[in-house]
Amino acid sequence: PSPAYPTTSAMAGLLIMGLGAGLAAVFAVLVSRGISRPILALSRVVGRLGQGELTVRAEQDAGGEIGQLQAGVNRMAVSLEQHQRLLQQRVREATADLEQKKQEAEQANIAKSRFLASVSHDLRQPMHALGLFTELLNQQLADDQLRGIVQRMQASVSQLEAMFNALLDLSRLDAGAVQPNARDFDLQPCLRRLIEEFAPQSGQKGLRFRVRLQPVFTHSDPLLLSRILNNLVANAIRYTEHGGVLVGCRRRRDHWLLQVWDSGIGMAPEELPRIFEEYYQVGNAARDRQHGMGLGLAIVARLARLLGHEVQVQSRPGRGTVFSLKLPLAQRPTTEPTPGPAPALRFSGQRILVIDDDPDVLDSMGALLASWGLVPLLASGLETAWGALEQAGPPDAVLSDFRLPGTLDGIGVIERLRERYGAALPAALISGDTAPDNVARMNASGLALLHKPVAPSRL
Repeated sequence: PSPAYPTTSAMAGLLIMGLGAGLAAVFAVLVSRGISRPILALSRVVGRLGQGELTVRAEQDAGGEIGQLQAGVNRMAVSLEQHQRLLQQRVREATADLEQKKQEAEQANIAKSRFLASVSHDLRQPMHALGLFTELLNQQLADDQLRGIVQRMQASVSQLEAMFNALLDLSRLDAGAVQPNARDFDLQPCLRRLIEEFAPQSGQKGLRFRVRLQPVFTHSDPLLLSRILNNLVANAIRYTEHGGVLVGCRRRRDHWLLQVWDSGIGMAPEELPRIFEEYYQVGNAARDRQHGMGLGLAIVARLARLLGHEVQVQSRPGRGTVFSLKLPLAQRPTTEPTPGPAPALRFSGQRILVIDDDPDVLDSMGALLASWGLVPLLASGLETAWGALEQAGPPDAVLSDFRLPGTLDGIGVIERLRERYGAALPAALISGDTAPDNVARMNASGLALLHKPVAPSRL
């Protein structure tokens, strides 16, 4: 029999079916790409929005539901960006408001310190004179009643002087004019001095005052630490009417615990966070001057912070208070330094330029330097310094007061001198200025800084 071959019509049908299947497959691929591509693009946009890129937008190149989805994502992105801008604006406004309030508070504190620094000498002079006059009047009066009035005047002058000294101490601490001189030493002599100073005062009030003496070798500034102790003991005696005050020091594993106990009025827990604030006093709403100005503990807090010593307080109303100070341990010094006269230094004619607008300072400084074998060159400012140097030659070192007449202060004068004689010219500033901005400028200059009054040994 003859082989069976497909007819022409059958072959045409198969061809049409294959072509249809191919077209269907191509169409399916195109449709799939048309849907998946914008969805993948939207997914990437949403991911970038989630990472904080709120300015990114989806391309609206599709219609129907996908186009609506793209438009919805863009609206969401716009809303997020607007909310972010609003939040950032509010944060900036709040930050600016806080910064302004901070600056106002800082400026007020600086103005206070500058005022106290400026008028300290002017106020001390009449106060000193008033004290001398009242003492002279007390000696010349024979009437007991009048002498009693004068003695009350003397007590008022003493209170005024104590308050003023406290204000000046606080001003110098705020201005950074107090620089600690820490060393290893035995605290026992400082504790013994407490007995000499406060035993009579506590005895007058009928209080027991005890100080446990023992060797306490620590690392701190003896003078500043003594000031902390004096303020704490004075505060304890002031607020104690019955019982007594105890000062003691105990060793812990890695530090000394120096404590001042009293059986005074005590304080409520809500008062403890405020007792180191300026002018805050417990139980003195009437501002009785006998209780001071409320600056003693504020000075204690600043001195402790300056020395790096932690101060704590515990108290119970009606039961008393204990202040604790953590002090570092130190080895026993091989030799205890003892204060004495300035060392007998001898130099060999080095020229020291001294610049100060106070004639008394120049005269005393010149005599002191000359006694050490130096050649003092004295000047009241830069212009007179040039004249002195033209005759004597270049200086070996410069000591300049910070506050000088004219446009240049001591820092500017030293800069001019170093421009002529070289940057290696040794120089130091001497200043009694406690204004915060001036203290900051002097510290930032990198020059050696000596605060008036300067002890000869320090000079």
